[in-house]
Amino acid sequence: MLRAFLFKTALITAFVVFGILTILVALAYLEPLSPGSLLFPIQDFAEQQGFFIYPDPVGQAGYALDLVEQRIADLVYNTGTKNEVAALRALDKAIDQASNLLARVPDEQGVALRTRLLSLAQNA
Repeated sequence: MLRAFLFKTALITAFVVFGILTILVALAYLEPLSPGSLLFPIQDFAEQQGFFIYPDPVGQAGYALDLVEQRIADLVYNTGTKNEVAALRALDKAIDQASNLLARVPDEQGVALRTRLLSLAQNA
C-alpha cells in the first residue's frame, strides 16, 4: 500500500517536473511573450538558461546576438505602446550581455559576430 502510494507520488512529481521543463523550453524557443507582459520574466529566465547549452564563448555570443535580434523585434512590436520602455530595457540588457560575451571571444573567431552586432545596431 505504501509502496504504491510512493510510486504514484513519484510518477506525478516526475510528470509535473517534465511539464514545467517542457513549458520553459517552449517559452525559450517560441518566444511568444514580449517585454512588459505579465509572464515575460518567466520567458526571460528560460532564455537565460539557453546559455548553458553552449559551452564555448563563440556559441554563447551567437546565442546572445539571437536574443538581441529578438529584443529588437520586441521593441518594434511595442513601439508606441505602454510596454515600449520595458522593451527598451530588455534590449539594453540584451546588448550589454552580448557585448560582454563578445569581449570573451578571441579576435580571430569573433569577426563575424562583431559584424553581426554592428549590423543589428544599425538596423535597430
